[in-house]
Amino acid sequence: MRYADRKGSDDSDREPGRVGAPAGGRAAPARLAPGRRIRRTAEVVLGVAVGGLVAELVVQALGPRTTSTVLVVVLLTVTLAVAVGASSVSTVPATLSALYLAVVSPPNETLVPVRFVDALIGGVVALVTSQVLNVRRPLVPLAGQ
Repeated sequence: MRYADRKGSDDSDREPGRVGAPAGGRAAPARLAPGRRIRRTAEVVLGVAVGGLVAELVVQALGPRTTSTVLVVVLLTVTLAVAVGASSVSTVPATLSALYLAVVSPPNETLVPVRFVDALIGGVVALVTSQVLNVRRPLVPLAGQ
């Protein structure tokens, strides 16, 4: 059975024959309704921000770039996402951003979670930009009234 033929809880918006894409690339596909698009983008943004926050806190506590730090970051991020009932749309970006910050990124020496704030600001800017640029024919809803 091909991946695209399986029907799971998260496959409702997948085109037939499509084999999937990374979560960041399909954060807000244009074929989704505007309300779902905003929700999906917000889930990805919050996932990235929370994953970054978890990684920053664990790296400050355990030190950067050790095997134990990476293991704790991944386990804590996934456990937190599952505990709050997050979907895979937000769990995957949270885990990937946390893993990136734990392994690659240099540690932040301040107590202020700068990367968390940066992720939230960047996500809000992306969300606003996508909504402004996504309106191709803004007067169509008014013409139908």
